[in-house]
Amino acid sequence: MQMHTPGDAGHSVLNPDAGDYQGDRNIADGSFFDDPLAAITSAAKRFPSYGNWSGPDNAFDRDIKAKYADAQARGTTYDPATDPTYGRGTAVDGLDAAAREHDFGYYHDNFDPTTGQERAGMFSLEGLENTRNADRKLADDAAREMATPSIGPDGKPIVYSADTRLYADGMQGFFGGRADGVDLRNDYMAGKIDGWDVATGAVDDVAKAYNHNGLFGATCEGLALANVGAVSAYDSASTAVSSAASTVASTASDVWDWVTN
Repeated sequence: MQMHTPGDAGHSVLNPDAGDYQGDRNIADGSFFDDPLAAITSAAKRFPSYGNWSGPDNAFDRDIKAKYADAQARGTTYDPATDPTYGRGTAVDGLDAAAREHDFGYYHDNFDPTTGQERAGMFSLEGLENTRNADRKLADDAAREMATPSIGPDGKPIVYSADTRLYADGMQGFFGGRADGVDLRNDYMAGKIDGWDVATGAVDDVAKAYNHNGLFGATCEGLALANVGAVSAYDSASTAVSSAASTVASTASDVWDWVTN
């Protein structure tokens, strides 16, 4: 688990290393490029991944359901934040540690502590709202780590590679955008802002992301805002359809009562 290089923790799409913790188990024996499809699949997973904690197929995601199931079978609950298996030492550097804290926050706010099942999907409206605080914290922690790197094993501040800094830009944009979108929606639903304010606020958030995190960060911010917008629109449409159906049913019932009585 600790074979990554701090500051460039295994985030390499085309040149994975034998110490990678994101699922490339066939690298050490040299067979990684023998199967083109496997290589492409692995590269696709590695692109949004970093270190031991960020991205798909990390050990936490792979193991956690089994641990919840075991606890449920024993009639107890399970809290991954207190599990020594996932201690602070499992993060290879400060950015990976930020992802670790995000995972704990995500599981605390969006998972049933007894069954370990998601209360809502990560990209659903409920899931976005449940994990807003964890998302905001991750964006802030990543920004702080890039501005003031933590101390590495050599006693010196970690020097993050250009690839990792680009990854951190995307992390800040995407997870910050999720939180920004939820905040805009909540202000709109509370009557604090109108539709025009939502639109201009979203544009302003993308502009800020561009200023702080470049084109890649702004793109990730935009994608996250679009996710919130899409599920909000779907929720509104579903509510409207449900309300209309209820009105039609009620009217039909009233008409039937009038005809038959």
